[in-house]
Amino acid sequence: MSAAVRPVRRIRLVWDDLRGRSGDRVVGQVARQIRAVRDGAELAREMAAGRVPSGEARARMTEIEHAGDAERAALAAMLRGVLATPIDREDLYRLSRSVDDVLDNLRDFVREADLFGPPGLGFAVPPLDAVLEGLTSLDTAVRMVLAEPAAVTVAALGARKAGNRVRETRQAALTRLFAARWTSTSCAGASCSTAWTRWGGGSARRPTRSRTRCSSAVTDRTMKPQVGAAGPQGEDPP
Repeated sequence: MSAAVRPVRRIRLVWDDLRGRSGDRVVGQVARQIRAVRDGAELAREMAAGRVPSGEARARMTEIEHAGDAERAALAAMLRGVLATPIDREDLYRLSRSVDDVLDNLRDFVREADLFGPPGLGFAVPPLDAVLEGLTSLDTAVRMVLAEPAAVTVAALGARKAGNRVRETRQAALTRLFAARWTSTSCAGASCSTAWTRWGGGSARRPTRSRTRCSSAVTDRTMKPQVGAAGPQGEDPP
């Protein structure tokens, strides 16, 4: 970008901020990142249901992951270029990072399913349904940040409840697995199920990086615009 264009672009961004349009752009970009993760969850579910071969799913998941990374990078660039954000800038970074973690874990699940080749992945359908439901609730909550701030908490609660269902379905699947005769197939299924712990906010990762923490950033009740172009103190941009 030439030196002559930069001041014009900055003036346009400031004008958008003054008219309240920057908040719409930021919320829309977060929603696009969540949609990319939903694409990954839908692909993983199709694979678990036997409708997509694991090799094909692995290749397609790589493309979806790249798309999700691009949306996250676009959000980081956008946050560096706006003066005001609809919620705290640090919370937006944290939300974006947590959503990206979900996609990483979905990628791991698909890759491990392709590597270990368990004969059936039907045990993964219920937790994946819960993941999809949680992402839908999270997307709804994000879109309400500007339109209906008072309704954000109720909408985000759906994402937390979905996280609980992920843990419950994982525990039920492992119970059935351990009750049966232990074989190499059992090992493969148990290994694939470790990703569910991270989807549901279990101990496989630090709690601040779990999926159920995604909704806490959205439910910040301080809805005043946060002014400043730099990233949050002590927080690396995504």
